[in-house]
Amino acid sequence: MAQILPSLLLLLLPLTITSASTTKPGFHIELINRFSPRSPFNTTKSGNLAQRLLQQSQTHFAHLKKTIFTGVNTTAMRPPIFEQDQLYLAVIGIGTGNEAKVYYLDMDTGSGLTWIQCQPCNPCFPQTTGTFNPSTSPTYRHMPCDDPLCVRPYGCIFGVCKYMLSYADGSYITGDLSTETFNFPTSPSGGQFESIPDLAFGCTHGSGGMTGYTGGILGLDSSPQSIINQLIDRTGGLFSYCLFHPTEASGDSYLSFGNDIVMNGPVQTTPLLDSDSLYYVNLIDISVADQRLNLPPGTFDRKADGTGGCIIDSGAAMSYMIAGAYDVMRGVLVGYFRSLNLVRVNGADFGMSDYKLCCLMPASGLGNLPSVTFHLQGADLQVGPKELYVTDDQQRVFCLGVFRNKKTTDIGAHQQFNTRFKFDIVNMVLSFVPENCAAPQ
Repeated sequence: MAQILPSLLLLLLPLTITSASTTKPGFHIELINRFSPRSPFNTTKSGNLAQRLLQQSQTHFAHLKKTIFTGVNTTAMRPPIFEQDQLYLAVIGIGTGNEAKVYYLDMDTGSGLTWIQCQPCNPCFPQTTGTFNPSTSPTYRHMPCDDPLCVRPYGCIFGVCKYMLSYADGSYITGDLSTETFNFPTSPSGGQFESIPDLAFGCTHGSGGMTGYTGGILGLDSSPQSIINQLIDRTGGLFSYCLFHPTEASGDSYLSFGNDIVMNGPVQTTPLLDSDSLYYVNLIDISVADQRLNLPPGTFDRKADGTGGCIIDSGAAMSYMIAGAYDVMRGVLVGYFRSLNLVRVNGADFGMSDYKLCCLMPASGLGNLPSVTFHLQGADLQVGPKELYVTDDQQRVFCLGVFRNKKTTDIGAHQQFNTRFKFDIVNMVLSFVPENCAAPQ
């Protein structure tokens, strides 16, 4: 925590709104992995990190499936915060005057509206940093009912745009659509900040069925309510991130917005598909090492009932793959492991009970294990052994970090490690390039 306190304290000082300019710098919001030693919410011992990562993925993916397949409006809000739901926390300033504070928000490319807990709040889930008090921030406003963002599933009650959203598991959130000043660092060093007034967000006054501790959600999907869409004139609809393993505590990760995003090396691009505001890509086939699987055409296509498709998802720690493709990939991997004389083990014997394909670590480490390549439309996303497999270094065990699913494919954060991704929601393009994401920025 000591490493991030200077930048947090700067956010609490009076902030000046920068003047308009055609060459404004972008924003750079610090990201902290929930399970990093730097996270104020991490209680994980190194020996059970792999199982905690999977539990996070299972919680997140279960809610994602409910969002897609039960008709919940994805332009509104993601299902509520659970203690293990999101993987990366964004450090962001909200409010002005005495109420200018820093909050840890769950970064999620599958959520639309950004929201935090607000006073009065009853009932609410526990929160480490304290709830936002709109009555003491001079720039807080309720959103009027005639605002273009006040559309279903939001509704007007006594002249205020409100929401009450419930989910298939019985959990819910309720509150007011509002506007407030958000404070963004304009450089990774955190020395200068820009205050953006009148950004729409959700002020949640009640909830149930949640065990959170963070302040709320930073929504980054492509819906009208998301931060990236509200800032589209300022940022050109561009945002980027580069994620690394939580044990690499020496590095810093940033969520960057705007035209000054730097991508070095052979950048590849693939179209983002216009679908439900989530970031779907056209996955065509898969390779294991140099062996193309030649899966049937249309294996990963999205179906009329909402199943299928492939999502780039920063919220889930691990990846999920449609059943037929997963079974073929797993079979090829088993053959590779056998050819390397690796010893198959039961993950449950090593505290990794839900991992289905595990082996004892070879003496040479992960370096000689096969990689997996996702063949996208016009681009190849290669996932190396360090990102593909989850390890328990103390017990010298590794497991495949991709899981079988009957409905959809989801490329999660662990398989995105050490690749910089840039999302362009204006031109609907995803760009990516390999990068050492733990290197100083």
